[in-house]
Amino acid sequence: MFNQNKRAQIAETTTWIVATLIIFVILIVTLFIASLMGHTKNLPQPLGADIFADKSLTAYLLTKGTNGIPIYTTISAEGQLNSFNGNLAKQIFLNFYSGFYHDRLYLGVLGQDNDYFNSGAISHKVFEPGFVFYSINVGNNKFVQFTALPWPQ
Repeated sequence: MFNQNKRAQIAETTTWIVATLIIFVILIVTLFIASLMGHTKNLPQPLGADIFADKSLTAYLLTKGTNGIPIYTTISAEGQLNSFNGNLAKQIFLNFYSGFYHDRLYLGVLGQDNDYFNSGAISHKVFEPGFVFYSINVGNNKFVQFTALPWPQ
């Protein structure tokens, strides 16, 4: 019974092999084209994206002060940086980011100068490449702002 359909089996097998080879060739060509496009296409970096600065700011605000209260709560209550959290911010952000941002960064309550960061060093050049800006609402209509500009190229 199986010997009578041998030609049909060979034809069907050949069809499947050819179809598999065509699919394989299409996949290889697609991967090759995608690889070429990936090397030539420059995707723009999102404006103001510095994941490490974002995480550092969040971790800084969640750090507990000497009194056991998070900096987030202290800034919300006092409305400004105090000696502890200002010096801690200076140690974290100026020491860690000094190679990239140097004196072109500011951290503080929005609209207030402080003794820890030079707010005059930050201009509002929002469209300058590498500009980073984060603002976190700490309650009582107060925002902690982190602004940084990289060294000029």
